[in-house]
Amino acid sequence: MTRELFQPLSCAAWLLSILLCAAPAQHSADSIEPKSAATTQESEQIKAGPFDHLELLAFLTAQPDVPYAISVIRQRGINFSNDAALLESLRIHALTPELVDAIAKLKPVAIVTPSLPRANAFGNLTNAISDKNRGKVADALADYKRALQDANDSATLHMAYAGQLILSKNYSEAETQYRRSLELWPDNAEAMVWLASALSLQSRDSEAVPILRRALALYPDHRPAVMMLGMALARNWQFSEAVPVLEGAVSKYPQMSFLRKMLGVSLLQTGDAQGAAIELDSYLKTDPENAEAHYFLGVASRQLGKRDESLEQFRIAARIDPNNPIYSALLNPEETQTPGQLPPGPHPDDAFFSANTYSNSYFHFSYEYPKSWVVLKAEMGKAWSRLGGAIIANGDPTIPDIVEAATRHSYPLLVVAEREATHGRLTQRSIQVHALDSSVEPKLKSAEDFAKGMAALYDGKNPAVQVIGAPEKLAVSGRDFWRVNFKVHVNDVTGYSAEFVTLEKAYILVFVFASPDSAGLDQIVNTIYSLRFSAPPLPATASAANSPQDDKSESPYSPAANTKPDETTPKKVGEIHVQMPSAVTILTPTEGVDFRPYINYFLSVIKRKWYDAMPDIASNGAKGKTVLIFGINKDGTLEEGPSIESTSGVTRLDEAAQLAIRSAAPFDALPAEFKGPYIRIRLIFLYNLPFESLQK
Repeated sequence: MTRELFQPLSCAAWLLSILLCAAPAQHSADSIEPKSAATTQESEQIKAGPFDHLELLAFLTAQPDVPYAISVIRQRGINFSNDAALLESLRIHALTPELVDAIAKLKPVAIVTPSLPRANAFGNLTNAISDKNRGKVADALADYKRALQDANDSATLHMAYAGQLILSKNYSEAETQYRRSLELWPDNAEAMVWLASALSLQSRDSEAVPILRRALALYPDHRPAVMMLGMALARNWQFSEAVPVLEGAVSKYPQMSFLRKMLGVSLLQTGDAQGAAIELDSYLKTDPENAEAHYFLGVASRQLGKRDESLEQFRIAARIDPNNPIYSALLNPEETQTPGQLPPGPHPDDAFFSANTYSNSYFHFSYEYPKSWVVLKAEMGKAWSRLGGAIIANGDPTIPDIVEAATRHSYPLLVVAEREATHGRLTQRSIQVHALDSSVEPKLKSAEDFAKGMAALYDGKNPAVQVIGAPEKLAVSGRDFWRVNFKVHVNDVTGYSAEFVTLEKAYILVFVFASPDSAGLDQIVNTIYSLRFSAPPLPATASAANSPQDDKSESPYSPAANTKPDETTPKKVGEIHVQMPSAVTILTPTEGVDFRPYINYFLSVIKRKWYDAMPDIASNGAKGKTVLIFGINKDGTLEEGPSIESTSGVTRLDEAAQLAIRSAAPFDALPAEFKGPYIRIRLIFLYNLPFESLQK
């Protein structure tokens, strides 16, 4: 799960903040008149030549900070006639009145006739602006490309094109265009600010910060630069540096209420819960339905010992955003699910062991952990996650909340630890496998997103955790994995870990290897290559869904076509190797109804009851094949049976299969579209027998 709560401004909000900052400021248009001496800020600007018609329109199209634009235009001047026709064209392109009126008062440095290519580029630029205003994004991008073919040496044309790319969410290409613009006009603070925005939109705030500082060195009053620096510092976990920047921004631009939210978060992270509460409360007066702000205010109240106020803020946050797992975890601190409470059906932790091989029947993989290592209870994985979160929180009061929410929405599949050969004690080397429900973080689209998000989360931001190298992609058993390496140093103790992640069945599978030394880590990391993904071999039989049956035929449902593979995978209970019901046949007419979802459902219910009833003799290797017949009424109750059609030859094995069906009933009602009074089913149970036994 990514730290999305620490990125409270979405990409759209970032763009909005910049556009808001470009709104008309209240100042006199007369200030654009040429002055005899440059101001301190102007003296630092590059001595670029005067704007021509193309360069100026492209510069203004990029929606620069108005005071900065006035300063630059005053310094550089223009080399074309600012007649009525030109001024009217600027107004048509929706430039701010202040800029248009100020340009009208400029005295051209010279009058230069543009070359044919520059004139053509100007025409394509005006087309791009018109297409953009009409919402024709693709056409606008094409217009910009044509303009650049004629005027590739125009710094501001590259900047304007990059702005269109930002709006099209092509951030990487926008970055390229901003960098090209700065090659042509190195001291353009506006291009620096927009380049920083492109980097931040790619989660590269650490790179954006020095660029914003450079822009402010050139023009200290650049409003978007001040605000974006404060936000980038906070997003980069540089909260102590963010606080004074944001405080100054809030004081200068009180109308930008979102700055108070960011300031409140930064104060909370620096330990000033009281100050955070004041800023967040002030922000919520302007945006009372902002769930994140209520959450952070709740955390601040919790830090101040105001439990009731804290819970109230968490309740409001949960009401506004009921699907947020962090808020629900805070309101239900003791909420857990026992196996009996789990919904019917296959689950990610359905698995079995054989020697030192772990096999997961939900994700269809097997993994060999080091021999002689000890298998710990799955709950130990959750306990370690919570403990680890507390250790690396480093004063961050929100990390325990995030860890708890992530733990609630994950399955600890495997937890093993090394045992010392001499004393039998457990060492610090361990391996864990977790499945994290990716639906709790919709922005996670891939394992790459998760890995890079984890690296960005800790890289240079938490003194307890060091990211070693960049996330690395590798192939394991036909799957794309991403590896992230960490070094953890807490209380004079150092440890190393490597995480391998892949996306499987809408879950993030995470393999975590940990060791007190890097050499020991290298040894156990190699076991990842024992991982094998494969669907179990299944018998090929006819399917009623593919071959509708007439009223006199049986309807065989093979696992391949009608049951999820999870319910046909061997499972081990203690030392028992068993095979879940792996051939289902509906003996009564199906009336053309697709019973596959229903078959999947009742098999999952029977499976759990069967494991509960498994007799001890199976652990001693007792083998057998039991075939049962039973009926299910329209309302889900048993119509008859289960009766034994074919015995395993071992009474206790037969009885366990029968008990599984009886204790699983009543089932859900039959599909509504099925009009018959009941269905009759043949079900096969295998004990310590191979799949091939189904055919015999």
